[in-house]
Amino acid sequence: MKIKRTLNLNVPEFNLDTPGRTLRTCEELFYWQGLELAVPRRLNYLVGGLCSLGGLASGLDPSGSLYGPVGGIIGASLGFALGWFSVEALLRVGLGRLSFSYSLRNLIRAGRYSLAGELCARFREKRKRLFKGRERIGGRVLYWLSLGFDWIMGQYYPLEEKFLLSIFYALEGILREAGGELEQAVELYQESLRLYPANAYCFYALVSLWEIRRDLKVDLGLISECLTALEKSRSALARMVLGIYQSWLEEEIKSREPELEEERLSLKPVERREKKEPGLEFYKTNYYLRLIENPGSPVPGGLLEVENDELVVIRLAPMPFQLAQYLAQAMKKEQEKKRHPDQQGWVSVQELVEKLPWTVGGVDASNVHKLVYKLRRAFRQAGVDENLIEYNNGCYRLSTSPARIQIERFKP
Repeated sequence: MKIKRTLNLNVPEFNLDTPGRTLRTCEELFYWQGLELAVPRRLNYLVGGLCSLGGLASGLDPSGSLYGPVGGIIGASLGFALGWFSVEALLRVGLGRLSFSYSLRNLIRAGRYSLAGELCARFREKRKRLFKGRERIGGRVLYWLSLGFDWIMGQYYPLEEKFLLSIFYALEGILREAGGELEQAVELYQESLRLYPANAYCFYALVSLWEIRRDLKVDLGLISECLTALEKSRSALARMVLGIYQSWLEEEIKSREPELEEERLSLKPVERREKKEPGLEFYKTNYYLRLIENPGSPVPGGLLEVENDELVVIRLAPMPFQLAQYLAQAMKKEQEKKRHPDQQGWVSVQELVEKLPWTVGGVDASNVHKLVYKLRRAFRQAGVDENLIEYNNGCYRLSTSPARIQIERFKP
């Protein structure tokens, strides 16, 4: 089945008619996430640079036929060219198999979509194992070595786990759709959106396919969740997709509400639920937090208790604790201001630079980002959602309700 779906005059089309256009569509998926489905050119530059140094040394050698500045320039140029084209030759005869992006591009160009989809699935599972292995010291070493190898081979994707896995589910979905496996493509698109509901390009791929093949089974509950996430998104692509499909999808969901409710009741027993606090849907998490400050000089550390289905206690070093406490205080003050939940608790990076009790000099924005990274790492190691710290446009906040935060200062 040949599929061509144009999104907007200003946006490249979603086109699976030919292998070349399918490759372009896959590149667009990466482009809209700030990534690139690249060939391993860094390897060419690396080997070419090393060979150019050897050529430069040979050209400058007075014992040879070429010497002096001109000889050095000629030697370096020849060395770089030799290194560059040697890598190109090696990539073509077998080295390219080590690069996911290089192999994937070749399979797509050849129209071998099934094999390309299997390659994508294997690479995704490998990423899952690497992310999971970071909890151990040996796993962290392997993870960083893998990142270095990926950087050289043109497959370095610096995203958090669920965002990266979402992209690879969507990528496999595009390849399955190009190969005519539409039911499997829909399942993969939906799996991608369950991980990252604001993935506008994947959402467009799913909904536009469903629009022309209404017999395909689509989870309308997931569609509704994605619409909410896209409304919060500041992406230009998200606004375009909503402009095309929001009204139609909302009508479709509304028309099928009785059917969906009947299906939910038939599948699940009726449960008594506690009344939810208003506005909880605007926060990334629904944790209850309790910060307990311990005595310390010059900067005190403390404990962070995080409670949802279970209670987790995290012992924080002084500076990560001070960051968590400052963000918690900013969010607690929102109880008096009565602002919209989406506007609550934001603290600029510059304010954190100026207000936190730093123990080192020359502090700038990079110190704040490193501190946030340490705090998120502590969350991951404790099994807490790292989205508890939310970032937007140069500001951070603790993304939970102000009513769920408790701060206990140390009193001597």
